[in-house]
Amino acid sequence: MWKFFEELLFYKHLICIHSSFGTQESVRRLSKEVRWPIPNLFGQCLFGTVKEKKIKIRRVIPFVGNSYAPVFYGSFVERNGATVLQGYFAISLFDRIFHGVWLGFCLLFIPLFLAASLFGKVSPSSPTHTRELLLFGLAPIGMLLIFVAFVQLGKWFARNDAAWIEEHMTKVLNEV
Repeated sequence: MWKFFEELLFYKHLICIHSSFGTQESVRRLSKEVRWPIPNLFGQCLFGTVKEKKIKIRRVIPFVGNSYAPVFYGSFVERNGATVLQGYFAISLFDRIFHGVWLGFCLLFIPLFLAASLFGKVSPSSPTHTRELLLFGLAPIGMLLIFVAFVQLGKWFARNDAAWIEEHMTKVLNEV
């Protein structure tokens, strides 16, 4: 079960893109393609920062926000005399921390709330009190299911973003 949540939140998709140019030229060409500090308001664009040792790029679609959209984190390295852009796609650090806290609280409260609802005092003369205790115990499970649904929906909306970013970076680093 933990593997499911780990894949849901903390996945990393590793990539390597070989450049036809040297490191400085690759940085210059990619910097020219990536917008910063203001994204394009009239069309999709690559948005972020490009430095030789620290690259952070995401896809921006005007007037559409998605916290689950993958962000590329990487750097340029020299391998056998060739320049290679290596890195990985993951959701942003803030979102990973936020969702880790949400998941942690859900997993912490599920046994506590279920224990309280199962072993709490139940009055046989009050059926509404019994239902309230049961709902109290099921609330964290509902929060967990809503959490999984939101993450899956957000990842579905961002399903093509990593491929789009990788395709554009490959084109910039290899076009003549």
